[in-house]
Amino acid sequence: MIKMIMAVGLNGELGKENKLLDHVPEDLKYFKSETMGLPVVMGSKTFFGLPKVLKGKGLPGRSNIILTRQGAQGNLIDSPVNFINSVHEIKELLQAGSYCVIGGAEVYAQFEHLADEVHVTRLNKRYRDADVFYNTSYLDDESKWKLKHVVKLTDKIHVDVYKNICK
Repeated sequence: MIKMIMAVGLNGELGKENKLLDHVPEDLKYFKSETMGLPVVMGSKTFFGLPKVLKGKGLPGRSNIILTRQGAQGNLIDSPVNFINSVHEIKELLQAGSYCVIGGAEVYAQFEHLADEVHVTRLNKRYRDADVFYNTSYLDDESKWKLKHVVKLTDKIHVDVYKNICK
């Protein structure tokens, strides 16, 4: 199972300066519960934008796979972090196993046709200073995607969970 997880603003805002747009504890708890124990795939901007405490270590309790165009940088010493050059290599590495794609926009775009599920936290807000956007309108195609369920995180924030019905 390939699961994509993201949080977007009202205009598809995804991030600013390689960081999350907002600190929503309920969303971070949801993210952790959905990804813990599974490999996570992210781009190098997302990886290097992790909080300082995680710099170079990746997310704990998960294998971290970094999709990068910079060439294989190898594994970081004493860290469950792998740098990989292509989606094809990631598919080979993980084979039929489950994993989560956690960003950023370019990585989501490369996996959207492969994903079995997409979890979209809807942040009911516009972020005027965002510099990264991701268009989730492909999820509106009812011939390919079905809204499986909605998880309410707060009165204003929820997660839409979509299932790919073509797989």
